Amino acid sequence: MKQAIYDISNNRWFPTRNKVISIGLHLNMTVEEMNHMLELSKMGPLNPRSPFESVIVFVLRDAALNNMIHRDGSIELCKSVRSLLEMFGVFPSGSDFINDLPDEDE
Repeated sequence: MKQAIYDISNNRWFPTRNKVISIGLHLNMTVEEMNHMLELSKMGPLNPRSPFESVIVFVLRDAALNNMIHRDGSIELCKSVRSLLEMFGVFPSGSDFINDLPDEDE
């Protein structure tokens, strides 16, 4: 994470929208926090009309309502997103987003 922030600040690496979303999931961000991070990256907020991004919004809203957003480094949000993406077969095109998320065995 430190390396990614360093590379971004030194204009060595420009993350894609999916990478920013992935980082937000790993940091256990809420929808509002993730939308703020996307705004800072000069990208639009999560789009609930996109099948892929609607899964992310659903999981984050559900986690917030059930008090499951923890800042302890847990990977439950990532697992939940991966499980739903696989169940619905909804993946961002041309992306290895799913590989950024831990599977049930991890």
